[in-house]
Amino acid sequence: MNIYEGLLFSDVAALCQTVPGWQQAEQKLTTIRGQYASPEHINDGYASKPSARLATHLSPRYDKMLHAPLAAERVTVAVMEQQCRHFCEWLGRLRALANAQA
Repeated sequence: MNIYEGLLFSDVAALCQTVPGWQQAEQKLTTIRGQYASPEHINDGYASKPSARLATHLSPRYDKMLHAPLAAERVTVAVMEQQCRHFCEWLGRLRALANAQA
């Protein structure tokens, strides 16, 4: 299962350009990203789930309702697909269903 905020770790530099002040967290978030095989693997528990990591390290504090769409626009779905195999496969299945309906 994909955790949305994990997908945002697909491009930490782009994520950190979303809100002024977030650039200060780029090194720390890049280090976190580097500890896992893919962004989809960043989830070892409640306190370390991707949304908690963003809330802890980003200032102003990450707010899913406010920042999630803005961050996704910066990171882009294309980059998420490149970095996240399961997400890419899931989108492929959705696209195949849509094509079958056409």
